[in-house]
Amino acid sequence: RAFVDRSEVRMKAGVEAEGRRAIVVRADVGDKDDVERLFTEAIDAFGRIDILMNNASVDASGTYVADIDIDDFAAALRVNLFGPVMCSGYFVRHRSSLGAAGTRGGRIINVTSVHEEIPRAGAADYDCSKGALRNLTRTLALEVAEKGITVPTVQVDIAKAAEYSCEDSDQTLDVHRVLWPRLQADDKLRFIYELEMR
Repeated sequence: RAFVDRSEVRMKAGVEAEGRRAIVVRADVGDKDDVERLFTEAIDAFGRIDILMNNASVDASGTYVADIDIDDFAAALRVNLFGPVMCSGYFVRHRSSLGAAGTRGGRIINVTSVHEEIPRAGAADYDCSKGALRNLTRTLALEVAEKGITVPTVQVDIAKAAEYSCEDSDQTLDVHRVLWPRLQADDKLRFIYELEMR
């Protein structure tokens, strides 16, 4: 497993404690060169990538549209939207490069938010990017279906942590019962297994 995470030491240790290998790559997913380096290092370390989770995000600035600095707005979109576009593109091209081995599936999991549908004043940067990510997910799912790649979303409500939803299978998981304890323990990727097994 390869991670781009600020708590990389703790995350890497948690994965290795389960007897698995992990690498840490510091990268800005809004930067094309960093994204290319991220994929190169992960492929060099593990040979192939089967799951991509687009989880990096910049939160709302709290600035109203009338006062927003367009450079700040663009910076949020660069991470929250352009990052998933670039990472997904690299992932799809990587899976295609595997030939027959790459046709056995793969997952691109996009972490969206309830704010893709529920706007907040002062959150145009975040809300717009998450709404766009939802439609990117739907578009990408259509484009990669024939390649055997599925593109679910995990919808997060930070305030309530009420539920995660998986759009492509119409499933809803109870976070408090199934996932939240694991996420509290920094076991962020295990829930992917939970989604896949249901």
